[in-house]
Amino acid sequence: MLEKSKSNIEFYNSIRNNLEYIKDFDEEERLVFNMCIKIIDIPYGYNKSENIKKLIEENNAMEVDSMLCDVIENAKYEKQRLLDEGRLEGELKGKLEKAIEIAKSLLFEGIPLGIIEKCTNLSKEQIENIKLD
Repeated sequence: MLEKSKSNIEFYNSIRNNLEYIKDFDEEERLVFNMCIKIIDIPYGYNKSENIKKLIEENNAMEVDSMLCDVIENAKYEKQRLLDEGRLEGELKGKLEKAIEIAKSLLFEGIPLGIIEKCTNLSKEQIENIKLD
């Protein structure tokens, strides 16, 4: 179940789908399971492993299920936030590259720095650095 999970969301869904089986783990299986939950917590920063382990030990499947739903929703939100942030960074980088291209062309044509600043929204320092290239 754990080895087949390709993401933290799949991992937590696997836990949700196998709660009845997990609560019957022997001591060694529980130890491995607890380490896996802890490892998944590290990169995503959810710190839910202790609560999940405790609730499973208490055989409180409904609370575990609810907690896992929250973790999954948070993971989906975080993934979307990172995608949006990456998309925005890409757009800004593209706009900066375009502004630099325009500034180079305007510099080549001998247009004054003040006009280039207004046309490209680049700073005087950025434009002067372009001149040096």
